[in-house]
Amino acid sequence: MRSCSTSRAPTDRGTHDRLHLPAAARICDRDASRDRHRPRGRRGVRIAGVAVAVCDIDLAGAEETAARIGAGARAYRLDVADPDAVLDRVLADFPDTSMLVNSAAIVLDASLADTSIEGWNRTITVNLTGTFLMCRRVAAHLVERGGGSIVNIASETAHIMFADRTAYTATKAGVIGFTRALAIEPAGRGVRANTVSPTVVMTEMGRTPWAGEKGEAFLRDIPLGRFAEVEDVAAAVLFLCSQGATMITATDLLVDGGNTAH
Repeated sequence: MRSCSTSRAPTDRGTHDRLHLPAAARICDRDASRDRHRPRGRRGVRIAGVAVAVCDIDLAGAEETAARIGAGARAYRLDVADPDAVLDRVLADFPDTSMLVNSAAIVLDASLADTSIEGWNRTITVNLTGTFLMCRRVAAHLVERGGGSIVNIASETAHIMFADRTAYTATKAGVIGFTRALAIEPAGRGVRANTVSPTVVMTEMGRTPWAGEKGEAFLRDIPLGRFAEVEDVAAAVLFLCSQGATMITATDLLVDGGNTAH
């Protein structure tokens, strides 16, 4: 599970779509074991003037991602269920942190009858409580520094229902509700909070369960006719963190190819 922070060491990665971000630090929270936000595909997003703190329960995965990002990126081992001690160190290393991206998540594929209390509690802990704990600590820092942006990764499952994903759906709907409430409290101090809700993203987490006929049937319901790539989600996150989104808060940005329009 991984989180990201950005600081002033410059980075300039990717092939196009340069966005203007504040020269600050960004904390990025991701699930390395599922490869959720590792760059793939032919398209890229260019980032200038930021450094990234990559936090994950899998330190080796965090280090690999930090190496891919390049100059200014550092890796930390962090469990979103108990992040405060590590976040204190991250924020000490990146005192100019102005952005937080929470993307750590697990998926429990089980019917309601087959969902154990252990599986339910684990999904809630990682997907929802982890988001709360990360936001609580970093939001306080953003208020102290005079502003910043938080982006939490939700899911289209908060808008349209899928069978056998009761726990996951509940957590992602909770992330959206939590983020909207979070956005109100520090808004007067320059802190914005938004969510991004993608459709299936072509990572290991999304590719395997949606392979074959199941995925082909799902694709027929997406007006744009494809699943999302990592770069699609990254571009949405970067926009919400950019100077072009300073009037946007308490908003859920769907990156679903029109799937939820049905």
